[in-house]
Amino acid sequence: GGGIVASAPPYSPSKCLEAALLGMLDVEVDRQLRSDICDTITSLLSTSAPAQPRHWLMLCYAVLSAAAQVQSGGGPQGGDGDEKPDDDEDNEAMVTSAPVEEVKKTETCAPCWPSKVFAVECVEKIMNVCRHHSATHVDFVEAKKKKASGQGDFLVLQLLELVRTAFMASTGNVDSVRIAGLKALKHVI
Repeated sequence: GGGIVASAPPYSPSKCLEAALLGMLDVEVDRQLRSDICDTITSLLSTSAPAQPRHWLMLCYAVLSAAAQVQSGGGPQGGDGDEKPDDDEDNEAMVTSAPVEEVKKTETCAPCWPSKVFAVECVEKIMNVCRHHSATHVDFVEAKKKKASGQGDFLVLQLLELVRTAFMASTGNVDSVRIAGLKALKHVI
């Protein structure tokens, strides 16, 4: 198929549970199960993002950047990575029409646009959860002091990743992803 290749993206299911769940969003067609997966990811994010904001930001970035890494050069999208801005249904059909057995053989689909929108929404959730968890997540001076003494990872120290991820989404090819990216950029600012 055009969107399926043998190499695994950076958010490979073999890396962690949340990565496996993010990967499932691209192959699961049952709406209730997709909703349950999103709820599970959100719950995991709420409990672990304050301690690992960089980990979560990198997962979200990987979902947004995976399309370029997973393209195989053939099929409906072509090898040059060009997508039409309004091909939302085409993207979804490409991903969900792949035979499940073919996908489960450690092969991966390029993330569909709803997964990318969810990843951007997760970036905003990361910001909210961290901000409400500890003031240190938004206090650069305090975060630097605690980081220097080995006391953890803080969101304010991941500002580059936040901006990079939100910017990537805001310049995406699909309107829904762009809008979510612009909202995330506004939230960062």
